[in-house]
Amino acid sequence: MYQEAGSLSTTVPVRLKSKPGPVAYRLAMAGLCLVFLATLAGFAARPADGSAFAVIVPPHQGEPALLSALGTADGVLVRQSRYPWLAIVAPRTDQPAEAFRAALAKAGVILTLHPALLAGCFEDVNYSNTFRIHS
Repeated sequence: MYQEAGSLSTTVPVRLKSKPGPVAYRLAMAGLCLVFLATLAGFAARPADGSAFAVIVPPHQGEPALLSALGTADGVLVRQSRYPWLAIVAPRTDQPAEAFRAALAKAGVILTLHPALLAGCFEDVNYSNTFRIHS
């Protein structure tokens, strides 16, 4: 698409710029989502350098399943979250991290993640004084 600019004696072709279509925006968003998910998967696949892991058991089974899996894998509870199916655990013995993760998976743990990914699940939120008016 060209448009003539100027007077009749000087005609210069000018290219009109068109806006990117919705497909371009969708492709850009899909690319950003892919980068985000790849980063998240990278964190999930490579837990902390230490031996503590955030573990998730099936939510409908709750705390009994969590404690049972922890006992089966010979681990200790480091910190319980506000959800009964999520906790930070560590091995009781000096077993390697990969062996402990494998034992947790065999005991019924769905996910073993880096504890920093689920930090918000471990904060205690107290909303009791949120709307208090101080006089």
